[in-house]
Amino acid sequence: MTINNEGSSNKISKLVLFAFILSILYWIYLFLISQMLIIQDALGYKELGELIANKGWIEYISRGPQREPFYPFLISISLRIADTTHFSFITIQKGQQLLFLFATQLLSYKLLRTLKVKPFLVSLAVLYIGFSPALINTYLCLFSEIAILPFVIATVIQCSNVWKSIHSYTQDNGSSAKSLIFNGLLLGLLFLILTFTKGIFEISLFILFIPFMVFAIKGIQKKERLLWQSNILIILCLLTTFFLPLNSYKYANKKYNGTFALTNRASFALFGNLRRRSEKITSKSLASAYAFVVGEAFCMETIDPDSCRFWSYHASDNFAGQQRLEYLDLTTSETDKHFMTLAKKELIKTPFNQILFASVETLKMFFFETPNNIGFVVYPRWLDNLYHKPKLMYSFTFLMAFMSLFSFIFSIFYVWINRKYFNFTSFNIKSTLTILSILLLMGPFIGLHSLFFVLPRYANPIIPLHIILIAFCLNNILHKTRKD
Repeated sequence: MTINNEGSSNKISKLVLFAFILSILYWIYLFLISQMLIIQDALGYKELGELIANKGWIEYISRGPQREPFYPFLISISLRIADTTHFSFITIQKGQQLLFLFATQLLSYKLLRTLKVKPFLVSLAVLYIGFSPALINTYLCLFSEIAILPFVIATVIQCSNVWKSIHSYTQDNGSSAKSLIFNGLLLGLLFLILTFTKGIFEISLFILFIPFMVFAIKGIQKKERLLWQSNILIILCLLTTFFLPLNSYKYANKKYNGTFALTNRASFALFGNLRRRSEKITSKSLASAYAFVVGEAFCMETIDPDSCRFWSYHASDNFAGQQRLEYLDLTTSETDKHFMTLAKKELIKTPFNQILFASVETLKMFFFETPNNIGFVVYPRWLDNLYHKPKLMYSFTFLMAFMSLFSFIFSIFYVWINRKYFNFTSFNIKSTLTILSILLLMGPFIGLHSLFFVLPRYANPIIPLHIILIAFCLNNILHKTRKD
């Protein structure tokens, strides 16, 4: 019997190894065959990388506020390496991004093992990360989403490590606070990288404070000194490694370009989108809004082009662009304040519209495999033909959207059902705390994006988390079925 078990274990291990090897071979093939197109926003990213590489950070900040700095910094590294070697910038950049995707796959594997997902489902999840059209496109195009992928998974793992440190500290009177402090500082650093890649994570960190504050208050109320001390200590660590560097960067922006901000794009986009949503709702506009969730091409095929164009980013940019004409004499900081004031007015004026269409934008975060999430890359002909088979791609899109949404809701209920165990007296609830960490990262990310127009690629940073939740959900359902 032992031999059979060992054989089974080896067989499953081979499946996981096979998933990794097959993925790497596929990536190398696409690395050699595909072509990265540097146009539109991709060109903007390259220009920012060139600015850092050639003229340094002072010049980069002086011309700002610019985009979040982490991805342009990575591009600047590739440009410097290209200048000193015989390799082209695109070759080096694709190699760098291949490593980021591989790191994402490895960290996802580690997280799935932490959640005690069955090896067969782990191998399927690893294989899907390797072959997902959306993730493959992220790897091969010059957009910042690829740079954030491994750090999203690493943040969830580190958040789980923080819970574990709190448990050890509260249960062992002789336990040192060194592990607690180290894990708290590292979590703050990871959030800093997330924010320097996608500014929306700055607000997400405040959501993460909530459970730590709840446990700290609980510790004070029950006079459990170690409980409130450990949670307050984590909050202080997060403030140290996150807000100090972030505010230093904002002060640099204030000094060199007059704007105390990370970027300057949020208020413009927010007003434009809220202004568009305040238009009168008709049955056709509502139908086109929901059809646009699947993709612009799908909307135009099922409704009509004119109705669908209203839900593209061009329409919201036009509303904001017309308003910007009135602010030509204002500074960037003053313009930003005016746009935020107008956005608040739109929110108050039509709350029902705003809530309804925010829910529509939320759904886009689950339709990440839409054909509209594939572009800015020249693929081999056979793969390009495959991606342009509408019936196949839309069937795949709806399947993954359903599974992602179902597993997300399942995970919320899973955490809610197990909430009574949040007392740190036993660490048998490690899976629950890990799933809670995933939801605390995904929830604010999805919710905050719902205020804006969501491009398909905006969902890419949380695709591995969707895949992990799907595997976790299937694992629990199959386990329950066998038990019954």
